[in-house]
Amino acid sequence: MAAGFGESDNESPIRIGSTVYCVTCFDDQIRGEVLCFDETSKLMAIKYSNGGRKNTCDVTFVNLDFVKQLDVIQQPQQSKPPLKELPPLSVVKIRKREEEAIRERKLRLEKGISEEGIQIYRAISKTLKCSWQEKSLLVEGVFIDPPYGVTDCRSTNLRETSANSLDYIKKVVGKFYTDQQNGATLET
Repeated sequence: MAAGFGESDNESPIRIGSTVYCVTCFDDQIRGEVLCFDETSKLMAIKYSNGGRKNTCDVTFVNLDFVKQLDVIQQPQQSKPPLKELPPLSVVKIRKREEEAIRERKLRLEKGISEEGIQIYRAISKTLKCSWQEKSLLVEGVFIDPPYGVTDCRSTNLRETSANSLDYIKKVVGKFYTDQQNGATLET
C-alpha cells in the first residue's frame, strides 16, 4: 500500500512535506522535501533543488534499505492530504525513454562516444533534432566533433543558412558548457 509518512498506524516522524537529509550507501548526500513513501518497497521520493534555474527542481527515489543516515530536518507546517487520484502515465512515453536510454548506452559502448558527448546529445535533443554520424553529432546541418566543444563545431556546407546554423549551434554548445559549470541543464 502506498502511503505518505505518518499515514500508517505507527506514526512515523517523517511525513509528506518533511525536509530530510540522507546519506546513501554510495555516500550520495540528498537534502530535500519528502513527496511520497511506499512502505512495502521502502522507497521514498525526495524533491530537491538542482542548483540551476529558478522554479526548477529534481526528484530522486531513495530506497531506505540503502541509506546509511536519515535525519528529519524540519516537519511540515501541516500534513499534506494524500492525492485523491494520480494522473495517468503514458506507457508509450516511458517505453520510448527506456529504449532511447538503451540505444544511447549501446552507441556509447559500440562507438566509443564519451560521457560528455552523450550529455550534450541529451541536452540538445530536447529542443533540436539531432543524430549521430559515427562519433560526431549532427544538429541542424552542423557537425559537433569530439570532444564536443564550441571549437569542434563545423558546417556541412558553406551556404548562408549553414553559417547562421553554425553560429547558433556554437551558442547552444557554449551555453551547455556554461550551464554545466553552473549546475543547470540546457534550455534553448
